Amino acid sequence: MRQKKQIKVTNYQTLMYPDLGYPYELRKSRGKSISLTIYPNNFIILRIPNRMPKNQVIEFLQERKSWVQAKFQDNKKHNPK
Repeated sequence: MRQKKQIKVTNYQTLMYPDLGYPYELRKSRGKSISLTIYPNNFIILRIPNRMPKNQVIEFLQERKSWVQAKFQDNKKHNPK
């Protein structure tokens, strides 16, 4: 009988977006790519590889700051709750 593959739960923590003050959830995984997702309720998730240096994460967030602001305001307009 085959054993089921166990899925590793990712590490996550809630932080504040630099210079914007928006809360975001940081999730670390075994993957190799970085992604930033903003849901319609303005819930922000940043997914990063486990071994990514903190300075690269900060640089990525700074590069995407204007996009995050625009998306956050657009979501507020369309979802007033």
